[in-house]
Amino acid sequence: MTTVRSELPIELGLDEAWALLTDFRGWSSWNPFVVGVSGAPRPSPGARVHLDIRWADGSGTRAVDEITEVVERGTRRSFRWSYRGGLQRAGLLRVERVLVLEQTGAGRCRYLSEERFFGPLAPVVPLAKIRESSDRMAAAFAGACARQAEQTEPVGEAPSGCPFSGASTSSGPRFGAEPPMVSGALPLLGHMAEFRSQHRALFERGQREHGPVFAVALGPWRCAVVSGPEANAVFYGRTDHELLTEGPYAYLRKMFGRVGLTQTPKDYVAERHILRAPFKARLMEGNLGVIDEVVLRFIDGLDDAGEFDLVPTVEGLLQEISARVLMGEDFHARMDAEFWALYGDLAAGLDQALPPWLPLPRFIRRDIARARLHRKLGALIEERRELSRQGRQPEDLLQALVDARLEDGSVLPVERVVDYVLALVFAGFETTTGHAAWGVILLLQHRVHLERIRGQVDVALEGVERIDRKALATLAPVRDALRETERIMPVADRHVRQADAPVEIGGYTIPAGWLLMSGVALTHRMPELYAEPEVYDPQRFERGEGKGKFTLVGFGGGSHRCTGVTLAYNEMTILLARLVQRLELELVAPKVPEIADTMGVLGPEPTRVGYRRRVSSGFGEGGRL
Repeated sequence: MTTVRSELPIELGLDEAWALLTDFRGWSSWNPFVVGVSGAPRPSPGARVHLDIRWADGSGTRAVDEITEVVERGTRRSFRWSYRGGLQRAGLLRVERVLVLEQTGAGRCRYLSEERFFGPLAPVVPLAKIRESSDRMAAAFAGACARQAEQTEPVGEAPSGCPFSGASTSSGPRFGAEPPMVSGALPLLGHMAEFRSQHRALFERGQREHGPVFAVALGPWRCAVVSGPEANAVFYGRTDHELLTEGPYAYLRKMFGRVGLTQTPKDYVAERHILRAPFKARLMEGNLGVIDEVVLRFIDGLDDAGEFDLVPTVEGLLQEISARVLMGEDFHARMDAEFWALYGDLAAGLDQALPPWLPLPRFIRRDIARARLHRKLGALIEERRELSRQGRQPEDLLQALVDARLEDGSVLPVERVVDYVLALVFAGFETTTGHAAWGVILLLQHRVHLERIRGQVDVALEGVERIDRKALATLAPVRDALRETERIMPVADRHVRQADAPVEIGGYTIPAGWLLMSGVALTHRMPELYAEPEVYDPQRFERGEGKGKFTLVGFGGGSHRCTGVTLAYNEMTILLARLVQRLELELVAPKVPEIADTMGVLGPEPTRVGYRRRVSSGFGEGGRL
């Protein structure tokens, strides 16, 4: 027997998804694999259907199948069908297919398809071709369900073309004046074009014209931009109350399902302990040596002098660290080239502007990658659960997710665990890469601070073979350099909410339905918070600048502040400390890198860094201890 299986979470209720799946006449509107069905309009035992099949390469064929079973019980729906063609009648090939929907929560279910091949010709069935087409069908069905879910959302949600899906144009009651509008709005478009091309300049103009609270027009939608500790206290403090995240970040659901920012306030509060479970201090401390090992192995593998590409180098290091630290050695072993290729296709599908269900090639690749990642990682989760049953489970961050319990005491469904895993890899890898790369660049551009910090690192790490908690505590100057990087070059420089009810900020009333953005870079460059805010000066934190809540918000604030911030700073601190301890570094090209906006992460453009090994009293030949 040979089997092909596809599985994917569905963002639609069981009954609605079942109605869509069993409407054979509607398959041609969404199904890229079975593009036509004639015969019975819906599955019923004994009915025969004629299938028009189209492969991914554009070729096609026809098949005749008989519905053998339909099950509609409780939280599970399914139907089975069997191939009834000439090869079956000749006894050469028997094919059994099953499509299953299982309810996994309110408004959510799981799609599963399975094809089994029996007989003498089963070993020569083109499995890769069938698996690809099966995954395309799964992804297309998930997209059709998402479109239907959007069409049935409550009144007040934005049209599907809204650049921030979920925003509303309803003004609702007002208790005061709306924020003043920034100059330069165009008819119909408002500030949309400027926002997409140079939002920082737009925000800076708004702050100059109106202060810490102002408005921009994004087409027909209105958005309040806020900055400063007082406004941030409302923005972050009222999140999950008057201010919601699930609408503005709805585009992430196609990648990670409902996790964190894409959840309703009720679901987020109920599962917040799950998101925090992997980041317990005990687990964080145990991973410091792993981070140090990965960084030192990279440095030891370099020639005595040369150059490297900064961003992909940091990216590769953090990929390995994320795999080993976040998810354990067995996870790391499976994060091969195929995994990262699929992950790349998944991440490339991130788009804040376009409706995520459009049949664009990169969106199709995103959905296929998601299906295959779920299959690949789902098997690992099942293995971990079996180890738990045997009492042999490892103690790492992945296991904390595998063992996490919902409020009713049940474990997370496998597909939800995979969603959490993929979301954590994305959050702990993409933004940290940009932050760490800017940390290196800014230090190399300011040699006085570089030499000062290098001297302190040499003393702190003299004779230290592996950085532990005690050694990490001595690297405060490096951490301050990274805090200054977060301040002056935040890689996520705007956070978004939607007003579910009117909210007062800075003397203005933001109407229900408006978007709100925290202007992170605006807050970080306020002269009343930071002296000479345009100057790179890591020592400002030693002088007490930026104290207080909501003055440094690169990682967010309030209940949605990044749960992995400690891990991110540990990774970056160890990386930067070891680089300046072991290597003489200089920027080769460009000397002043520009910002590159990659999937909403404002990292540096491609940058070449030159190096040579340091020789000092603390090192032996070649700069090694």
